[in-house]
Amino acid sequence: MEYDFMGQLTFKDYVQFNKIHIKKTFIGKFRIIVYVGLIVFVIISEWSDIKFLWENDPLKLLSVFLLPLIITFGIILLINNFVTPLIYKRHYKSNSTGNEIKHFKITQETISINGDSENRTLTKEKINRILFDKDSIYIYTALTAGHVIKKHYLNNENEFNELVKFIKENYMKTK
Repeated sequence: MEYDFMGQLTFKDYVQFNKIHIKKTFIGKFRIIVYVGLIVFVIISEWSDIKFLWENDPLKLLSVFLLPLIITFGIILLINNFVTPLIYKRHYKSNSTGNEIKHFKITQETISINGDSENRTLTKEKINRILFDKDSIYIYTALTAGHVIKKHYLNNENEFNELVKFIKENYMKTK
């Protein structure tokens, strides 16, 4: 069996790849710890006020307690929804080889990826790991470098699902 297709990584695809990558790494887990820690810090720093207001004025408690919490969540949302995409856009635009049209040829033995400035042939030994998403296949050649195959590169969803199955059968490392 052989799969032969072409595709180009869009900015939206690039952002999706980075979000998946971050979730799977230490930094992604560390980010959650920082967010929870920030919220716990706000609660602890306001604890004496919370305790006092709970006993004397429960309505004022809402404003004293919820305001710092809302501000903290606002900062988290601002970072995730506005700052991070700006960083992604800068990286996407600077990566000329990542944005070009690539020709993929996948057989039982090799995965060939050819573009204007890059020609790679991957064997099972050169693949660090492979991750799957609902519409993507991520083939890592290093801890932070890899190739993305999107569902829209292929003719239809059925062909994409067959490719996923093919890659799992032929390239996933058995322990």
